[in-house]
Order: sequence, then C-alpha cells, then structure tokens
Amino acid sequence: MTMDHGLVPQGIALYRAGKIDEAEASYRRALDAGDNSAYSMLAQLLVETGRSQEAEVVYQEAIAHGAEELLVEYGNLLADQDDRQQEAEQIYRWAMSIGDMNAYANAALLLDHAGRKDEALSLYRRGASLGDVIAKRNLGVLLGEMGHVVDAERELKEAIEQGDVMSLVSLGDLYLDIGLVVDAQACYRKAIAQNLDQARLHLSILLADEFMDVENARGQLEACERSGFDPPNIHYRLGLLLLDAGNLKDAESRLVAAITFGCDEARVEYAAILVSRHLFKEAEEQLGLAVNRGVEGAGAKFGRLLLLLGKYAEAESILRAAVEQDGEPQVTLGLVYVLEKQGKFDEAERVRRDARGGSE
Repeated sequence: MTMDHGLVPQGIALYRAGKIDEAEASYRRALDAGDNSAYSMLAQLLVETGRSQEAEVVYQEAIAHGAEELLVEYGNLLADQDDRQQEAEQIYRWAMSIGDMNAYANAALLLDHAGRKDEALSLYRRGASLGDVIAKRNLGVLLGEMGHVVDAERELKEAIEQGDVMSLVSLGDLYLDIGLVVDAQACYRKAIAQNLDQARLHLSILLADEFMDVENARGQLEACERSGFDPPNIHYRLGLLLLDAGNLKDAESRLVAAITFGCDEARVEYAAILVSRHLFKEAEEQLGLAVNRGVEGAGAKFGRLLLLLGKYAEAESILRAAVEQDGEPQVTLGLVYVLEKQGKFDEAERVRRDARGGSE
C-alpha cells in the first residue's frame, strides 16, 4: 500500500474540528499505509478521550515496531496511574538508556513524587547537563523545596538565560516563599511581558494576598480568562476573590463553574456558601466529594459540618483522618469534643495527650 503522508495532518485537522471518530479513522488508515508517525497522534487521541487501555496497546505496538522515541509518552501514560509507578520508572530508564534526553525530567518527577528526593536530584542534574532546560528548571524548584535557596536561584537563572520563560515563574515563586515580594512580582511581570498566562495567575495571587489589591488581581485573572487559560483554576480564583469581597451570588457562579470544569478544591468554598444558606444536605455532599478526592483541608471542614449537624459518629471518623493528615490544633479540639459528646472520655484524653506530645 502506498503511504499517504496527508492522512496524519488530516486527522489533526479533524480532531481540532471536534470530529473525533473521523480523526481516529484517519490515523488508523495512516498506520495501515505504513506511516508510523500516526502512532503518537492516535495514542494521544485515545488518552484524551478516556481510552487509556487502548492507548497503551498502541504505544506497545509502536515500540515493538521500533518507535522507541515514544517511550517517554508511554511512561507518562503509566505514571498517571497510581498502581503503575514502578512500570513507568522502568520505561523511563529504558528511554534514558537509548539517550532520550526528555526522559530524565519525567523520571525525576516520578521519583520526587515518591519521596525519593536525592535520586530525583541526580536525574535532574543529569538531564540538565545534557541540555534539557525543563530538567534544569525542575532541579531549581526541587532545590528550593529542600531549602537550598541560593543553589535553586542559580539553576533557575541559568534556565531563564537559556530561554525558559516558565523559569521566571518558578523563580518568582522561590522569591515569594522567602519573602522577597517585590522581586517575585518583577519575575512574574517579566514572564507576562512574554505572554505567559501562568505568570498572570501567580501575580494575581500575590496581588491579592500580599498587597490586598483585589481589583488588579481580578484584572490579571480576567486576562487569563479571555485567553482561555486554565478555566478551572481561573474560575476558582475569581470565585475566591468574589467570596472575600462578600459577593456571594457571583462567587457561587464562579465556584460552580470551576467544579464543572473539574476543580474539586472549589467544592470546599461552595459548601461554605451552601451552609450560609442553610442548605446543609447539599453542603455535606460537596464536602464529602472533596474529601474523597483528596482536597487538602476538606476533612477538617467536613468534620465540623457533621459536628454542627450532630452526626457525631461520622464526624469522629472524618476528624480522626484529618488529625492524622495535618494535626491542626482546632481539628484536634473538634475530635476531642466529638469523642466527649459520645461519652468516650478516655479516648478524648488520649487524643489530648498525643497532641501535647505524649506528656502527662
């Protein structure tokens, strides 16, 4: 069969036009005609349409046919699955063994998330030494997280010199973490001047939190919205600003939009609005979903709501998990209270003692 190199561009155009089935058919025809460049596009289409198992088969077939340049993409697919981290690491190491520079940053990120910081640093350094600017940026970020601020600053500045605009945002975040607010703002604005919407988002947070400049913070977020950048997060951040300003109606609209786009963090603030309107059942549902999906801080607020509603047994379960997660004094007090309300005085005393570090 004669290879038709126009089938892949055709598939891309069809996909962008929302004609998913036709795009998939075009990619498959390209593969049947021997155009192996279609493997990546077909696998990405399958991932983006929720068919990860089919995408995995496509990647395996591609690699078996010698398309080892897709090893990193395949590793990324595996890395997105919590129970397949070890397989992902093996695939990344395979890619590194054949000289794929992009594998180092991906493998290091996997190790970083697994708590293997020193190994991650080593891989980031290796990737950076090979010229991967993303590895250099991530190296700077990890060094900052580990408290090596001067080294982090150096790596990020070198990445910026190599043309990585996103490193300006990372450097701004580093400065903000150590209290250099003006320097952080300057970094974000330099990135904005190069049309990086991520920097607008970070600047909006800085303006609202550090300078109480809500209007300009909102302006940055609305600029992101006009460009179509990160709708879930932009709706969420606008909702927070409106909530702080007491505009509950518009805040609710934004938070619901964020939830619709998949931002589970917005469920916590939306639940607070529902509570203010005495819609306790609906608030309970939102906080339950937030807890189940791992939203930080949701457990404490869900436990307090259950406490308010007199659901002591349920509140105890949620608050125990929240205490183990963050150990905040207010959460511990809530757990002690709910235990005593159920007559579990010895257990309440044990929780108090543990909170004091085991002292009598």
